[in-house]
Amino acid sequence: MHVFDDPDRDNRGWVMSVAHLVVVPEASVANVDLTPVAEVHDLVYDHRQIIGMAVDTLRASYRAAADPERLLGPELTLLELLRLHSAIAGEPLGKDTFRRHMMG
Repeated sequence: MHVFDDPDRDNRGWVMSVAHLVVVPEASVANVDLTPVAEVHDLVYDHRQIIGMAVDTLRASYRAAADPERLLGPELTLLELLRLHSAIAGEPLGKDTFRRHMMG
């Protein structure tokens, strides 16, 4: 996704981080404790920026396409797609506006 390499980002020295974004179906992480992005706090260094970039990248891809990561599989309903987009957007989306956007 991005290389973070500002020499002043880490007080231990010039540390580079290569961030990767991997999107997996919910069933793949069914037995994992997850924390919603909005509830992540107290991150060190620039990890909040890294997570923010990942969220922005994912949200942008879902604004541009119906299901670019194919999380719902080959067959899906409009309601399933609305729920997925709402979860990724982090807020409820209007049903009528969403339907018109997807159908157009």
